Amino acid sequence: MNEKMNNSRSKWLGGWVVLLSDVFLFAAALNCLFRWMSYGKGFDGAALALSLVLALTVYFLALKPERIASLQKRMLVAVSSVIAWAVLMPMVMRLTGYN
Repeated sequence: MNEKMNNSRSKWLGGWVVLLSDVFLFAAALNCLFRWMSYGKGFDGAALALSLVLALTVYFLALKPERIASLQKRMLVAVSSVIAWAVLMPMVMRLTGYN
C-alpha cells in the first residue's frame, strides 16, 4: 500500500516538474517577446528565439506521454531544458550585443 502511494506521489511530483518547467520557459519567451516588441533590441529577439525553442521542445517531447513514456526521461528533458536556458541565455545575449 505504501509503495503504491509513493509511486503515485512521484508521478504527481514529476508531472508538476515537467509542467512548471514548460510554464517557466513559455513565460520567459513571452517576457522576451514583449521586450523585443517594445524596444526592438536584437538581444531580446535572440532571447525570445532561445526561450521559444526550448519551451516548444519541452512541450512536444515532455508533456506528451505518447512521445516519451518514461516519466524520468520526460523530467530529464524538462529539467535539462531549464538548465540549458540558464546557461545559454547570458551567452546568447552577450553575442547579440547586450552590454
